[in-house]
Amino acid sequence: MKKIKYIIIIILITIFFGGFLIFKKEGNEDMHIKLLINNEKLDVSLVDNSTTRKLRDILKEQDIIIKAQDYGNFEKVGEINFELPTNDQKITTNYGDIVLYNGTLVSLFYNSNTWEYTRIGHIDNITQQELINILGKNDVLLTLKLE
Repeated sequence: MKKIKYIIIIILITIFFGGFLIFKKEGNEDMHIKLLINNEKLDVSLVDNSTTRKLRDILKEQDIIIKAQDYGNFEKVGEINFELPTNDQKITTNYGDIVLYNGTLVSLFYNSNTWEYTRIGHIDNITQQELINILGKNDVLLTLKLE
């Protein structure tokens, strides 16, 4: 009888922790999108806020293409044709950060700046120099998409 109890406990623990890990993995995958810049595909980790949840809802329907131009020698910025909810905070950005400004402008930083922005996410696994090389000095098309 004791063996059966132990077996049942082990099965329940395995189901509980196995299910937890599955749900956790799916949750993490939901917080990643792809960013295409001049045919370079980059991984972006999203923060979890109302802005990124709305952004993901839109991306389920269509890719978002942003014509971005250089601003201030620290970012590429472009307008989206819809408004996203804002969660502005005074932050200092780092290279690879993607933020929302005024609800309709998306900025991709290759240097730092301090201002009130809504965090969207950060490009994974890229150096500052690699990002600068990909962005170049001219206007770029940024494509956000799910995969």
